[in-house]
Amino acid sequence: DVNERAAFTAQRIRGFSVDKDTTVSDVKQALAYTKQHDGWLVLLLHSIDTKGSEYSVTPDDFEQMLQAIEHSGIKVTTMQKAISSWSGH
Repeated sequence: DVNERAAFTAQRIRGFSVDKDTTVSDVKQALAYTKQHDGWLVLLLHSIDTKGSEYSVTPDDFEQMLQAIEHSGIKVTTMQKAISSWSGH
């Protein structure tokens, strides 16, 4: 899910879980939606490896996801800075 300014509360931050079934295209779509709605996308990753576990992504897919983030033009920041900015503090 994408956080949108109009509905944002620091107590209910939405995250986009990335696991073995998440494609690079899925991440690109989430990035496009985020940019279109001036949102904040929190990507949640648990493991980057080639084991194929339920909550892992391959290093190749992760690299492609990072490239997609870079090409999206969306600012990357820490949780603390984002919360502070979005909360108006």
